[in-house]
Amino acid sequence: MIRRLAVITSQAEVATPDERSVAHRVGRLLGENGITLVFGGSAVGAAGAVAEAVAGAAGRLIGVVVESGVPVRPDLTERREAGSLEEQRSIVASLADGYLALPGGFDSIEAALHTFDQTGGRGTEQPLGLLDEGEYYSKLVGLAPDPVLDRFFTETQRGRLVVAKSPTELLRRLTGYRPPETRRDQPFDDD
Repeated sequence: MIRRLAVITSQAEVATPDERSVAHRVGRLLGENGITLVFGGSAVGAAGAVAEAVAGAAGRLIGVVVESGVPVRPDLTERREAGSLEEQRSIVASLADGYLALPGGFDSIEAALHTFDQTGGRGTEQPLGLLDEGEYYSKLVGLAPDPVLDRFFTETQRGRLVVAKSPTELLRRLTGYRPPETRRDQPFDDD
């Protein structure tokens, strides 16, 4: 069950209008559905826009903050301190039930793929939702088996990917997610 989501965004301090629009829609959807946002605590960029919308929908914000000079939201429901980026990623992995990656720059792709390297906590069973608006991720991931992608993703990692073109559909799929090992010998449902 998804109660807390870590949202992955571009790390740029200034979001494009399209990035802000997507971030606001996702944040509002999370807040309206009672899903807590787990993030770096930033008050700027796409991450800040997601948090602003979650807070505006009376949602909860858990900020895992690394002192870096980036402005931090003053209205965090809960604030955790991390001494490094690696510690921050580890704490986020331990708190979140899954990840939702927004379209953005190369750094959002890198951060999304980094979730597959999480070794502690529940990193091996958490879903990674890719919001594929504008087909941002589909060329990278591909929706059919691809020998090139098979060199980069294990079967279990590919099974953790949840891809959808709209925030509503992605959240629906994430909330219905089951880890790959629990799906064996189960009927396939791709409505």
